[in-house]
Amino acid sequence: MRDIFAESEWAYIGESLERFFIFWTLKESVVKAIGLGLGIEPKRLVLSSQTSAEASNSEAPPANQNERDRGSGQPPERRWRCHMDGQELSEWCHEVYPLDPL
Repeated sequence: MRDIFAESEWAYIGESLERFFIFWTLKESVVKAIGLGLGIEPKRLVLSSQTSAEASNSEAPPANQNERDRGSGQPPERRWRCHMDGQELSEWCHEVYPLDPL
């Protein structure tokens, strides 16, 4: 399993099964969307994140500015940026929104 995620990703995942599945799902969706499938080494794709608070202090505009505040009317809790072989895939960004309480 160590050859699937970068050390920075393992540091975030820790012992959390939920975080493991979040990372796995995000990586799988990107490699399939860009047409590479799982034929590449998953470690080549590295995810980095920003919380909404960190993003608001950043000079970079939020991803999907026109689609902000979906769902519950809140901004995303976290944005995941994708990097392949050290280069940012600027057209790909995952946004995680809070779920409405049941």
